[in-house]
Amino acid sequence: MPSNVDDVREGAGGAAGESAPGGGGVGWWPAFLAAVGFLTRLPVRSPAVATRSALARAPVYFPLVGIGVGVFTAGTVALGLLIWPAWLAVLVALALEARLTGALHEDGLADFCDGFGGGWTRDEVLAIFEDSRIGTYGALGLFMAVALRAAALTALVMPRGFDDALAWGSAIAASAALGRWAMVLALVCLAPVEGRASLSREVGADLRIRNLAIGSLWMLPAVTAFAVFIPWHALAALVAVLMTCALFLLGVRRKLGGVTGDCLGCLCYVVQIVVLLVAAAQVGERGILSSFPGSAWERTATEALPRFLGETGPRAESALAWWHPAQWESRPVWGCADIDGPQPRASLCCALGYRISPLRGFLMTGKRNKNCADERTARTKVDQWQTSY
Repeated sequence: MPSNVDDVREGAGGAAGESAPGGGGVGWWPAFLAAVGFLTRLPVRSPAVATRSALARAPVYFPLVGIGVGVFTAGTVALGLLIWPAWLAVLVALALEARLTGALHEDGLADFCDGFGGGWTRDEVLAIFEDSRIGTYGALGLFMAVALRAAALTALVMPRGFDDALAWGSAIAASAALGRWAMVLALVCLAPVEGRASLSREVGADLRIRNLAIGSLWMLPAVTAFAVFIPWHALAALVAVLMTCALFLLGVRRKLGGVTGDCLGCLCYVVQIVVLLVAAAQVGERGILSSFPGSAWERTATEALPRFLGETGPRAESALAWWHPAQWESRPVWGCADIDGPQPRASLCCALGYRISPLRGFLMTGKRNKNCADERTARTKVDQWQTSY
């Protein structure tokens, strides 16, 4: 697959004598450009970038490049939401991201699935890695991985919409940064597979714990933003990423005794999927993102109220003003038992809790209202509310 990786490989071979692997004679800028050229198809052309010394230091900046890729993907999704539904915006963003990265990680994932799915021994796995053709395991694994990522992104974006792009955008950026950070972790923990020519021997040669720590610092901005907007899910995502990396690297070490470029690409993509799945996970009765102002079920309630009551004009506007989430903090919460009292909101909560969705049939107290078990009861209470209001 043509990409900047080929140029980096050729340049590194031609510059073999310029600097020893892991040497410190190269500055941070050539190392950063080498990371950009390795992970993307952006036109990075510089003799200093292709030296082995630059390639050896490049993985330190992988998480930073990942943040850039994640911001690009999130921005594309946000722009797509202005003209398309969420699922279509996500697919377009993933297609453009694949163009930006040269499908580098997707290619590694497909090869990894083919190798570990069809190879029984170490030599068989490595032989399959060398084969450019894609097999059944690779095709199925690639399809499932892209589908999972697209579904997780859609589940994360659709309830929030464009208004809360910072919340889901931080999760996308964090997933991209953590995926590239996992590559650095793999290069630190495992040596390249012996007896096999691999770019992983040149990229990240002689990485140490100190380099992993520096790479972790570059990852912090995205992870911090993720934690600010979705704190508990960010913490769960970090735990899930560490567990995924540990299991993945143990399996690779047991099978191959080292790491290859295909393993790195697969690990990166798997970690991204794990982060997005955790970010999109629904916890509790109201879901992952409902704890933030203007969440999806609140907007659904305010949009469905006029249609449900069959009213327009001042009365519908009054109902919306009463129901609006901005009023929740300053108003008490009633149950359906208070329907005969002076407050009409009880019947409204009861009816909307049933009619919007069976999964949303909860009052603000978080408890199921047993008096609203059927549609007839809900409709009756709304009629009472209309009369008294």
